[in-house]
Amino acid sequence: MMFRFALTAAAAAGFFVCACVSPGDLTAGENGGAAAAAALGRKNPIPADGKSLAAGREVYTANCADCHGPRGKGDGRMAKDLKKRPPDLTDPEVASEPDDVLFNRISRGRKPMPSFEKLLTEQERWHVVNYVHKLAAAK
Repeated sequence: MMFRFALTAAAAAGFFVCACVSPGDLTAGENGGAAAAAALGRKNPIPADGKSLAAGREVYTANCADCHGPRGKGDGRMAKDLKKRPPDLTDPEVASEPDDVLFNRISRGRKPMPSFEKLLTEQERWHVVNYVHKLAAAK
């Protein structure tokens, strides 16, 4: 009798947890959220001027360089510990990606890269997009 009560209580608790977690919470990491998806097709609202590039470099250095490397080559100090090597952000294929696509990738992430949608502001992510394009141009 006690076992059946415990099983029923556990099932009820599991149902409660499932009911309280929205589908967006389950997909926010690798698949990104609504804001990232909404950015597709959007024009970058931040001009790639010196101020934006400096801000982008600061955010990139703090959040991206450990894996992607200081120059975006995919050779950061943590890259060797990853199962999948980070892409070379200076590659012409990456450089030719439209701003909205890069913004979406930064926002959504893809294993082993985390989603930055909730870790960085929208402005910070657009600054990083501008900076990544500068890295590619410097190749």
